[in-house]
Amino acid sequence: MFLIPKGTKNILINILPTAPVPEDDLFRRGDNDIELFTTSGVHLAGTPLGDICIGNYNIDSNANLLGFDSSQYDGSNLNSGPNTYDQGKTLKYSTYNGMVIGYSGDGESHDAVPNNGKPSIYDYEVLTIDEATEDLIVWFPQYAATAIQAYYNLPDQQGVPDPPGPGDPPLNQNPAGDIISIKTQELAQRALDRLDNAIVRKDQVRAHLGAMQNRLENTVTNLSVQAESLQAAESRISDVDVATEMTTFVRNQVLTQSATSMLAQANAFPHMLLQLLQG
Repeated sequence: MFLIPKGTKNILINILPTAPVPEDDLFRRGDNDIELFTTSGVHLAGTPLGDICIGNYNIDSNANLLGFDSSQYDGSNLNSGPNTYDQGKTLKYSTYNGMVIGYSGDGESHDAVPNNGKPSIYDYEVLTIDEATEDLIVWFPQYAATAIQAYYNLPDQQGVPDPPGPGDPPLNQNPAGDIISIKTQELAQRALDRLDNAIVRKDQVRAHLGAMQNRLENTVTNLSVQAESLQAAESRISDVDVATEMTTFVRNQVLTQSATSMLAQANAFPHMLLQLLQG
C-alpha cells in the first residue's frame, strides 16, 4: 500500500507472479490484485469488495491503513477492467475528477474457476493514470508472492524553499531536502554551483578512497615481504636441523665402525701370540 500524491503524472503500475509455482502452493500461487482508492473512500479501479485473493479482502480490517471505513466506501466509479482479459494487453479506461484511469482487470476473475483466489493462468495486472488530480491510495490486498513495478513522474513541490546555494547550510541541514529547481536562470545558476560543489566533494571522497587504497596496497606488500622473510627463516632453521642430524648420524656411524674394527683386532691378538710361541 502506498500514496500517490496529487500532481503525479504518467503513472504505470503492474503486478505479476514471481515465477510459475505448483498448483497446490497456495501461499505463492494465491491471487494479488491492484486496488485504487481516493483518500475519501471512492473505489476507482480493481476488484469489488469480497473478491477472493487468498482470503476475502474488506475495508474494515484495513481502515487504519486506508484512512476510511466501509461507511465511506463508494464503489459507483469502480473500473474492473475489460470484459475479456488478455494478460494486460487491453485496458478499460474510465475518468474521475479529470483523471484518465486504465485497468487491465484481474486475471483470476476470468480463469477456469473464477474468484477462488488461485489463478490458473499467468495473472498480470496493469494500472495507468495520466495525472493524479488528488491524493490516491494504491493497495495490494493479501500476501501471495509477487513482483510489483511502479513508474511515475513526481509533481513539482509547491511552497518549498529554494535549494541551498554557496554559503547556505549543507544539504543535510536544508529543510527542502535535496530538490534542485532550474525554473529560472538564477535557480539554474545556483543549481550549477551545487553541482560544482558536489563534484568537488566527489573528488575529495575519491582522493580519500585512493589514499586508503594505497595504504592497503602498501600494507599488503609489507605483509607479503614479511611472509617471504618468515618462510626464508623457517627454511634456514630447517636446513640447520638437517645438517646437525646428519653430522650426529655420521659421528655415530664412525664410532660404531671404529669399535667394530678395534674388537676385530683385539680378537686377532691371541692367535698371533699362539703362533709366535709355537714357532
